[in-house]
Amino acid sequence: MNEDTKKALETKFGDRVQETNKDFISSDFIIKSHELIEQGFKVYLLAQGTNSPYKNSKGHLDATNNVRELTDMFLKYGANSNIAISLVDTGVAVLDIDRHATNGFQSLMQSGHTLNLDNEVWEMTPRSGAHVFFKIPDGVKADELKHNLMAGVELLTSHVTVAPSVKLVDGTEFEYRHFGGDISEW
Repeated sequence: MNEDTKKALETKFGDRVQETNKDFISSDFIIKSHELIEQGFKVYLLAQGTNSPYKNSKGHLDATNNVRELTDMFLKYGANSNIAISLVDTGVAVLDIDRHATNGFQSLMQSGHTLNLDNEVWEMTPRSGAHVFFKIPDGVKADELKHNLMAGVELLTSHVTVAPSVKLVDGTEFEYRHFGGDISEW
């Protein structure tokens, strides 16, 4: 192929990156974390297969919207680290509906609430629960909201693990699966 017929490199953000040397890492988790930064969120890393911060890290206090800092974290902890976002000062809250110890979906139904996720930004968690992302109304302070809503249902306003992180459940890997668009779209 001569110089006149060479195609330009694909530059879409979601394109897979090839590993080219030992200092360059390729990971869908890294790509997703950069997308989250582009949406305005601060990202931090969790130990692979868990919801727990790495030992000697500061967890959600390490959250950053600086791509270089985040890349350094991936280099330090590994390209397949789970990712989470800080919700502090974002205007976003997450309805966390569990299905393991107590079935939050059942609690919602028993309390007379219906849940239609057709027009929501949400993700399925590894144990078939859900994280539903909501914009906090203007004038409402996140720290004044009730956090334990009912059995198996909690409102998260500080931080949350997000897709495409993987969690080990009874020795099997399960992914967070994201639906409904970008988290910043509601």
